[in-house]
Amino acid sequence: MVDYEGIFFDDEEVKKIQKYELNHLGNIHEKVHCTFIYKPTNDQIYDELLNKEISIYLISYGSSKNNSGFEVEIPDEYMRYYNNYDIEGNYVKPHLTASISDNGKAKDTHNLKFTPLKEKIKITGKFGYWIKEDNGEEYLSFEPQKKTI
Repeated sequence: MVDYEGIFFDDEEVKKIQKYELNHLGNIHEKVHCTFIYKPTNDQIYDELLNKEISIYLISYGSSKNNSGFEVEIPDEYMRYYNNYDIEGNYVKPHLTASISDNGKAKDTHNLKFTPLKEKIKITGKFGYWIKEDNGEEYLSFEPQKKTI
């Protein structure tokens, strides 16, 4: 089952992201990403974007004792796919978590106070799906997930 979908960054891009991170905390997600939709419905699974290389821009940075991350700018042509809301139903600005502390939770990164960077920093990733199986197994997939009846 698709837990969330978005742009996932390879190790080289993660190194680039970390180069601009001012307060690196101990832990990073197995796959650094910018979530487009958390818990998508079948109609929100965008196989047409699958494996597509998409460039976004780091535009501001924020950190706390638990979270470190960037607000990002997504090109207009992809914003129609961006539909990220928190559990209370509030719109979440596009962002990515660079690192978290042992007590941090990536889902809290959007609450950081972001300070604009001196210039935009381009990073490129691939659109894919983070899968969470019923047995607890989790992994990144670039395989189509849309169910047809």
